Amino acid sequence: MTESQPTMMQNQDRRRDLIWVAVIAVVIFALDQISKYWAVMRLKNARPIVIIEDVFQFAYGENTGIAFGMFQNHGGWLHVVTPIAFAVLIYLIYKQFAESTMDVMYRLVFALLIGGALGNIIDRIRMGYVVDFIDVFIGTYNFPTFNIADSALTCGQILLILKILFWETHPQDDTEPNVAACPKPQDDASPSGPPCTPS
Repeated sequence: MTESQPTMMQNQDRRRDLIWVAVIAVVIFALDQISKYWAVMRLKNARPIVIIEDVFQFAYGENTGIAFGMFQNHGGWLHVVTPIAFAVLIYLIYKQFAESTMDVMYRLVFALLIGGALGNIIDRIRMGYVVDFIDVFIGTYNFPTFNIADSALTCGQILLILKILFWETHPQDDTEPNVAACPKPQDDASPSGPPCTPS
């Protein structure tokens, strides 16, 4: 194998990772935008569509804050902070691509984060607010209305934390001697070569 072959294989792996992330992110972005368009056309200025009484319904909402309605009425600085945060995310992903290939979990995490972030950023830049329509009740508590992009971002963040805490692979400890490299001595034969030192 020539020196250029490992580099070519690494480039192919990175290209494959990029395609995976891009395809999943585009699917999430498309689902988010289509569902928001449906919410505007079907739910705006209309009664909520109840799916499960006192548990789950579709209700139109306009969110000037961030995910799940936090920081409402702070849209001015969010228009600046949100694109910056997205740019940082893209840089981190690029850094991950440059350093090594990604496993399936990392590809899924980054796709969820990119697709979700892009879905809400487009709304904020285009309209100044984000369309929410998924309304969930937990007992007597009405959970803040959200959308598909919020769900993707939340799932991506949870998976990333789990990946770092529990599923991150660590290199094997190479400090232990490699006793398997030394042949078993023969009882009736004296060593014919230099002494074997475990590595």
